[in-house]
Amino acid sequence: MLAIVIVAAVAAAACAFGMRLLRPAPALQFASLLERATFAAALGLGVIAYLILAVGLARALYWWVIVIIVAVLAAIAYRELGQLLAGIARGLRSFFTSRSTLGGAVVGIFLLLMIALAILGALAPSSQNDWDALSYHLAVPKIYLHAHGIAYIGWLSHSNFPFSTEMWYVMGLAFQGQAAAKLFHTLCAILTVLAMLAFGAAHWERRHGALAALVFLAAPAVAWEATSALNDLAAGLFTLLSLCAFINWWSRRGARWAVVAAVLCGFAVGVKMNALALSGFLVVASFYHVAATERTGPASALRAAATFAVIALLVASPWYIKSYVWTSNPVYPFFYHLFDGKYWTAEAARLYRAEQLGFGMGRSPLALLLAPWNLTMHGHRFSNFPNQPLAYVSVAPLLLALLPGLLLLGKLDRRVKFLLIYSLVAFIAWFYLSQHMRYLIPALPGLALCAGFAGSEVLRRAGKELRVGAIAALALTCLVSLGIFAILVGVSAPAAVGAESEAAYLTDGLDGLYLMAQVVNALPHGSKVIMYGETRGFYFDTPYMWGDHHHNMIRYDRLADAAQLIAAYRRLGLTHLLMTQSFMEDVERRGGKLEILLADAIAQHRLVIVATCGNDILLRIAEPRA
Repeated sequence: MLAIVIVAAVAAAACAFGMRLLRPAPALQFASLLERATFAAALGLGVIAYLILAVGLARALYWWVIVIIVAVLAAIAYRELGQLLAGIARGLRSFFTSRSTLGGAVVGIFLLLMIALAILGALAPSSQNDWDALSYHLAVPKIYLHAHGIAYIGWLSHSNFPFSTEMWYVMGLAFQGQAAAKLFHTLCAILTVLAMLAFGAAHWERRHGALAALVFLAAPAVAWEATSALNDLAAGLFTLLSLCAFINWWSRRGARWAVVAAVLCGFAVGVKMNALALSGFLVVASFYHVAATERTGPASALRAAATFAVIALLVASPWYIKSYVWTSNPVYPFFYHLFDGKYWTAEAARLYRAEQLGFGMGRSPLALLLAPWNLTMHGHRFSNFPNQPLAYVSVAPLLLALLPGLLLLGKLDRRVKFLLIYSLVAFIAWFYLSQHMRYLIPALPGLALCAGFAGSEVLRRAGKELRVGAIAALALTCLVSLGIFAILVGVSAPAAVGAESEAAYLTDGLDGLYLMAQVVNALPHGSKVIMYGETRGFYFDTPYMWGDHHHNMIRYDRLADAAQLIAAYRRLGLTHLLMTQSFMEDVERRGGKLEILLADAIAQHRLVIVATCGNDILLRIAEPRA
């Protein structure tokens, strides 16, 4: 439980520092302390991510350096920290003492229980359903921590993605292991919910934001992500707050909101490249807003759009500059035909693009129209694991149920129109680029606000009997969502609270990979492992690298025989190979050039099997022959 305290303390320091940053801007008008705190927390967390990046590049990545960073930020904003803590105390007192309607009580209890379950799930060790976390979201920060610095990892293309979220994971791993790291992603879900509540109260009514928050957390894909160390909820938080800040700007609450929107947009682009669509949308929106309201000619509108773009791109630029310096491609490994890229080839780019296009249910106009239904009812077709339960991968059924209510309202609120237009742009970009469920999550908060507005307004205009029935249906939906999420979290709950050991939990949950990790970690000092058919290296303490995924450090196509393969391994300092059983079957079938080389090396006793654990086989590279 110490992980919860640590993340809460970091969040408080980040929020206080963000409030300090916002204080010198009197032109910024906040509707409530909650609104100010959510914007401040996001800004503070963004600053912390970049500070950790800086010390990492300076090779000073030690836990005590990170402690100093957080302590200095808290000291700078000590007055704001006191205001924040006092405000939280008042808010909690008001929440538990104020009377609420039946619908409000249902929503409030649901949100609290879902957040509690998400925190419980995040406390458990990452297991079978956290593939990407174990492959790179947590694995790369662990490598950085062991090296006490951030350096180029040639065998892992994903390490060159924008990595702001992973800087928080560095901090979590340094303080309290993966539980603290995962809780930073849970924190993003909590802040997103608070941002929705604040937006609803500021622009419409509290019930609009509350229903939107319910719709968002009721999405199975969102609830599951809140327990995992990924980055989509972080991108969603910055995306939502950037859109909200932009709306505050053209709602005549101060031109400084445009700067806040641009900075938060930059932070979003620093989390995921997909957010480049957000920056393009808001740049165009800036132009049209200034052109329509100030009527000072296109020059002013162009300046406003250019200023927004420059601020956003400057904030995001450290990640893209780093990637360019290390790989010659700012968006590595994408757009290979334009930028090329170190340890990458046209064939690798083609295969990766084919993999990204493999998700979904087609790209025809009919598939586009059916996508909302398919995402809800056939979510497993939009994930890496087609057999995964619907409870993990469905987009909120409530979105599908409530959004059509907008058609009944006549003329729409322009803020709803703005959010809908952005959501449509993001959805179309997602549809044609890669239909992976996770990539759509950053657009869900905006859609949830629209659904919350639609549901609240339709109920307000409905008769009493219909309202009672709708609240009952809403309560039933909440109960089902809670039940599904409780079942998912219940599997890991004993490990989360210490009733089951991490070793026992992971032995059952990782198909032998955790047991193999113990074998690998017991190898002599100086060992290094190359992995085939497997990428989840987080639990390995011995140095390792991927062998057949996302890099071209070993040009297998240029190797003539097994002896040259072994020589290539030795040049990289490799001593062992890890293969999955399925990969070994490909080797035995001699399915490709690499498999033929490995089969020959095994037949010639240049590779010797030394251990087998579940689905994994460990081989030793034999000493050179005399």
